[in-house]
Amino acid sequence: MTKPTRRQTFTKGLYLFLIAALVVETAPVVGPTPARASRHYPRLHHFELLHLLRAPHPFDSRNYYTGTLSKSMAVQMELAISSGSISGIYYYEKIGEPLELKGNISQNGKSTIDEIDEKGQKTGTFRGRFATSQQTFEGTWSSADKKKSFPFKLTRVAEYVFLRAKNERCWSIGYDTGVKEEGPCSLHFEYPRFLSASPGFHQVNTIIKKRIMDEYNDFISRIRENDQEKNGKEKGREWYNGYTYSIVYYAEDLVSVLVTQDEYAGGARSHTAYEAANFWVKGGKATSLNLADLFLPRAAYIEVLSAYCINDLREREASWVVRGDILRFTEADLRVFSISPRGIDFSFAPYAVGSGVEGSYFVNAPYKVLTKIIHPEGPLKRFVALTPASDRTQRAR
Repeated sequence: MTKPTRRQTFTKGLYLFLIAALVVETAPVVGPTPARASRHYPRLHHFELLHLLRAPHPFDSRNYYTGTLSKSMAVQMELAISSGSISGIYYYEKIGEPLELKGNISQNGKSTIDEIDEKGQKTGTFRGRFATSQQTFEGTWSSADKKKSFPFKLTRVAEYVFLRAKNERCWSIGYDTGVKEEGPCSLHFEYPRFLSASPGFHQVNTIIKKRIMDEYNDFISRIRENDQEKNGKEKGREWYNGYTYSIVYYAEDLVSVLVTQDEYAGGARSHTAYEAANFWVKGGKATSLNLADLFLPRAAYIEVLSAYCINDLREREASWVVRGDILRFTEADLRVFSISPRGIDFSFAPYAVGSGVEGSYFVNAPYKVLTKIIHPEGPLKRFVALTPASDRTQRAR
């Protein structure tokens, strides 16, 4: 038998180290508050708010809830708890416009959470109590002027899992230098575990776990490729790779998840990419959705969506669209889509439609411009039937 080299021994040791580290499951994390508005986010965007829930330090817990306000207005809410503080987002299903949440929780589960609109103004407050293990959250919502109040009750439908591994000695290639450097490397995942007893959601959980293992194995392969016994005269910068799976919409037969990958291996900024994970659950079976599955057969949906996205991006001065380098999108260009009550959301990573300094762009194509081509028996049927009235307007009546 051939004696293993130092390189093989190191790689095997790192692989076992990361495997051991990844079996430890904790809650996810909170990050810095993003800018409240920009030309990329004309309003406080759902995905911009999701960035509040990403950072390198674990939360005590992060959960996703669905339920009602005033027994009739359906809402969805994501909450992260850390050292007595609460942050998150929620929206009314009839409108889908996200509101930021900030508050606190006591040791006995009592909490006070303020809702904040896109202008940064407090518009209401949730006061209630979490049941044991945060399975439910119920109490009373009141308006900022305290003239209106409604009961609310929310039930947890997903809990987030946080996995992290780190090693102090890895080899990576710096994006800015192109030189192999020795330094620490880390890998982390945040993903939802759906709690439904439905066989379909069991399949969704299995698919997500498989994607995570595939991403993990790719990370290990890259470490093996870059592993060297030389170079690295100076200690390099930390190389990290993180995947955040965030729920955009949840129903017992439909779930939409946006996957954000952040990678850093040197340079002025990290690399960001997006992936879609949309599932339709029918007859106890989960089916991954492609864009074509949402529309009538032979419908010119790519042309409609492309024209809408181009116009929206031009208005927000995405440089490559304004300059005329991008005139239309293909189905591959629009592959990262999320489903929400207010429309189909498209995510464009840095360098997709403009320079890296412009950052990411997100475009919402409202259902009102897609009504004629949406499949009447497809997964979007529920949204086309919704009235355009805002739930915030409804609760004010």
